[in-house]
Amino acid sequence: MKVARITMRPCHRLRRLRPKNYIGYRVNGDTVEHYVTTRTGDHVKLRLRCDDCFFGKLVKTSYIVSPPVLYDGHIRFLVVYTNAVRRLVSRHRDQLFGVEIMDSRNVILTDKQRAVFRLISSNGHRPSTIARNWGVSRTAVHKTIKTALRKIAVMLS
Repeated sequence: MKVARITMRPCHRLRRLRPKNYIGYRVNGDTVEHYVTTRTGDHVKLRLRCDDCFFGKLVKTSYIVSPPVLYDGHIRFLVVYTNAVRRLVSRHRDQLFGVEIMDSRNVILTDKQRAVFRLISSNGHRPSTIARNWGVSRTAVHKTIKTALRKIAVMLS
């Protein structure tokens, strides 16, 4: 499975708000609602109905892997790269700033990586305790944590 990191230009209405943070989105019928925080600290819901909106079509076509974030004034997110997404990208090049196709192993956490984070964060286990319980070395647990952190860094960058 392939994943694409898409960096898109926000539409003129979103740019006019000059958002500081992108909080999230919601698809409501034919409209996409963007939730942002402005530079003044106000939380704004921007409801857009754009027949030629790349993001609106993408949300209905594929699965968004990571929540959108603002990056240098652009909206960046990860999406599962299917043939439908490939066609959308080729039709909407003018709305996109960049598309980077990656192997999903570089961005999606494995079950073991999720389990390690869950044990550390919710149960307060130490890596040595996890290693003893799983019957593996502490080095193996540390490598699992390090690999997962690299993947998370890829998602957030």
